[in-house]
Amino acid sequence: MKWVNNYASLYSDPGRATRLCYLTIGTLVDPTGGTTTVNGILYLEVDYVTSSVHTKGWIYSGFVEDLVNEFPPFAVPTSSQTPNPNDAAQDIVFLGKVQYNLCGEFCVAFIAGDSIENFLAQWQPKSPSFFNRIFQGGVSRPTGSQDVQNMLAVYGMTGQDIAGLLTDPIKNGVLLTPGRMAAVSANYHIMLGVQIDRLAGTLRGSGVGHWVCLEKVIPDGVGRGWVEFYNPFPNQIQREPWSTLVASIGTQPYGLAVKRQTLAPAATG
Repeated sequence: MKWVNNYASLYSDPGRATRLCYLTIGTLVDPTGGTTTVNGILYLEVDYVTSSVHTKGWIYSGFVEDLVNEFPPFAVPTSSQTPNPNDAAQDIVFLGKVQYNLCGEFCVAFIAGDSIENFLAQWQPKSPSFFNRIFQGGVSRPTGSQDVQNMLAVYGMTGQDIAGLLTDPIKNGVLLTPGRMAAVSANYHIMLGVQIDRLAGTLRGSGVGHWVCLEKVIPDGVGRGWVEFYNPFPNQIQREPWSTLVASIGTQPYGLAVKRQTLAPAATG
């Protein structure tokens, strides 16, 4: 698999006679193995998939590069992901429809070490009022901390307010630093409300509300560092600078800290 690194055209032939479509940065394409050179320029034949539609065409080789993942995909096992590799990995087919707002559910499944299908199968009978409200009309809705607490209860877990754990008694307010967050993350999974880019799923200072699960903080210097977190959008662990995470959090951290423990996935049936 390769990803598009620049706004690019997909052509019907390497001679660029007909433009089939434009591809935005971050689009995934699958090389067919076909290559050719036209006027000294190397073109690759690729398969571009949207939903179940496959479009084969030719793209300038300089505008694509290999997709390399430091952390493996599918951190939360799933058997019902949509067939479209260019939508969010958290988008699954459930209740006969594609669901787009399952970041909270995926984070809880990640913390529990369970599949998303098994978690949803357990949550529905254990808490029908919450489940039916979130999936009213068969379409998932965004979730808040109260909803997450209800989901965690499926596994006998509960979360503590992360802002409370970071509150300093002398400052009388949240003191958010890499070292303090690292100390908390050593003992807790931290579900954080952040903002992400709607299309790419990356952390940003403004965008769409989203849940991630902070797993590790690596302080580095004065007020700097790195964070490793589970992001349901690509369904994998990611690494970003501390400053990027802080910008995506906003004025004050919102979320829940869940005590780390060894859990066996809940049984279905």
